[in-house]
Amino acid sequence: MTCSDADLRAILSDHPDGAVIEILCQPGAVRNELVGVHSDALKIRLSAPPERGRANRMLCGYVAEVLGVSRGDVRVQSGTRSRRKRLLVVAKSAKDVLVKVADALHRQA
Repeated sequence: MTCSDADLRAILSDHPDGAVIEILCQPGAVRNELVGVHSDALKIRLSAPPERGRANRMLCGYVAEVLGVSRGDVRVQSGTRSRRKRLLVVAKSAKDVLVKVADALHRQA
């Protein structure tokens, strides 16, 4: 799945504490990977099952790794019990996040 910078801009917004990313999470996958923009959200596949917060913890850790920030700087802002989530990335602008996500998607292609 390919996506443009415009697609990525649509799923990112600035927040007083950093940036917010709209996420569509697919737990229970074979491996962790960014898929691309799907249904107005960044689709991410995770190997963790959706049990007892495991997928949410793995999601925050994986996104932190992709963005090059500490795990504590990525938080689930809403959607803890849903596949659709909003993640807050502390101390990063939407532009900074866009550059990192676009680079990660390009490297995976």
